[in-house]
Amino acid sequence: MPQFKRFVAYLYYYENDTKEYLAGFARVEMRGGICRLEIHLKGTEYAGQEGKVSLFIRREGKILAFPVGNMRLMSQSSDYSGRISDGELGDETCHIQDVCGILIQPADGNFYGSQWDNGEIHKEEIEMQAAEEPSLQTEEVPMHRIFPEQMSMEKEIQERSTQEKGTGEKEASIWEHWENLKQKMTLLHPFEGENITCVHMELQDLRELPQKYWCLGNNSFLLHGFFNYRYLFFGEQVTPEGRELFLAVPGVYQKPEKVMAAIFGFPQFRTEKPCRQLEGTFGYWYRRMDG
Repeated sequence: MPQFKRFVAYLYYYENDTKEYLAGFARVEMRGGICRLEIHLKGTEYAGQEGKVSLFIRREGKILAFPVGNMRLMSQSSDYSGRISDGELGDETCHIQDVCGILIQPADGNFYGSQWDNGEIHKEEIEMQAAEEPSLQTEEVPMHRIFPEQMSMEKEIQERSTQEKGTGEKEASIWEHWENLKQKMTLLHPFEGENITCVHMELQDLRELPQKYWCLGNNSFLLHGFFNYRYLFFGEQVTPEGRELFLAVPGVYQKPEKVMAAIFGFPQFRTEKPCRQLEGTFGYWYRRMDG
């Protein structure tokens, strides 16, 4: 029976062969001799350039890197999706199940890298392998093909923008949107011991918020959490200091995840029940939503 693996790998930026900082993540799926990957980088000093995307295996102290495509690097965030199958990865002795890492290489010799074995990545060990002919199955996939809800969301953004320009009507505040949501969605109280009221949201429900928040539908970290758990929380917390609204993405507390959450705008974490040890605990990365 073919091996099936699905996991998230964190990507680090390497400069002069030194691991400098956490730069993004990749979602990897290996099934039936095919490897599919989605890559998300947050910010880059290579805006407007392309990076060569490769999967690699290790052989006799060498890192054999097999190109699978090129990734357009952008200043805010960069996304790439591609696939490669057995028979397109070197000779018959190279198999998808042997793949143990990813490289993204701009033209200056530095690189972004991730590995999921116990090895390290050193520039002098990397040997680029010849790219296959066009039969190699790679593709850059817009996010709306991964999450079809985004296509309708983008269309509605355009339509509503046109309508508002024509009427001059001022959009309701986020608190007014919240009151509307409470009338038509089931209210939940998932956080023990806290005065918090939430509603379950799917990706397309972001359009129930003011338009300035619709861009969160392209937030790579939010998409990563939604892909894994298929829901978000939007809600209100009441404290002695006052009331505040928040948007929460489900996930597990891990130090690399904490860094990525902060980079993508979800800097805080809470669990459903009081917990002394956060590491490895399920909960929610969240951000406060202003008025």
